Amino acid sequence: MATAALLLMLVPLLLAGAVAALLVAMSSRGSDPGATRSETAVAARRHAAQVLAAAWLVLVTAVLLAPLTIAVPTGLGAGVAIALTPAAAGVLFLGVLAVGELTWPRPRGALRTAPLVRRTVADVAPGALRRILWAWALLLLVTLVACGLVAADDGRAFETVMTDAQGVVVPGRRSGPFPGWFYGRPLLGATAVVVAATEGVLRLIARRPAVANAPDGFDGGLRRVSAARTLRGAQLVLGLTLVGVLAVGGMVLRQHDVVVGWPMLVLAAAVGVVTLVVALIPVAAPAVAVGEPALGPDSAPA
Repeated sequence: MATAALLLMLVPLLLAGAVAALLVAMSSRGSDPGATRSETAVAARRHAAQVLAAAWLVLVTAVLLAPLTIAVPTGLGAGVAIALTPAAAGVLFLGVLAVGELTWPRPRGALRTAPLVRRTVADVAPGALRRILWAWALLLLVTLVACGLVAADDGRAFETVMTDAQGVVVPGRRSGPFPGWFYGRPLLGATAVVVAATEGVLRLIARRPAVANAPDGFDGGLRRVSAARTLRGAQLVLGLTLVGVLAVGGMVLRQHDVVVGWPMLVLAAAVGVVTLVVALIPVAAPAVAVGEPALGPDSAPA
């Protein structure tokens, strides 16, 4: 049953990711050497929009398929698969964005006009969004390690330690599922993969070919928008994973009257609100030179 759950989730996701990557690759082509500055800017913006749409196709597909994994009959592997669903969707989301960066239109023709500026991730990635991503990752690390240390021996439940009248330890009440090491190890690995993939995509954005013949400031602005979209999507999947860990762990601890149960539930709600706000509120991109097409607000969620 665990294998069936994984297949139900992964096979359609991989197919959606392959289709999205193919669409992105087919949409990429070099910049027309005879294109005007406005036409070049529009073409670059169109490619970025197509990449974003393809990436969100994968992410939304994962959300729609999540109930299928929950509907699969009992199995320990099914629980792990459900816990890994946001991270798996995030990796595919970032994979499509990476394909979009690797297929970014390159200048064509004998004469190519593009600014020669060496950029780093710090130059293109919004600092606040990057700190939010790392904050979710750090909170996941701390929460999963703490839950792993207090979980029962099987790493799947929380057990209250009890003693009899002679002071002998006797089996107590168990509640689960609890995010102990059984769930924590794969979730920690998935978190590391999402963070590493995000940093990799940000480096691709910083090093991609400049938009040839573009208005002054347009290329840098478009890179910052691409980086913001990447970080917003990545923090969303880590934030949702953190919400799930805090909520499940908090409910179990509350059943055992452990004092940190309620604070974990409150923190889960707060993280959920911040995660959704960051993911859904558009970020205004910087304007380009006067008289050229302005880079509009980043209205698509990512």
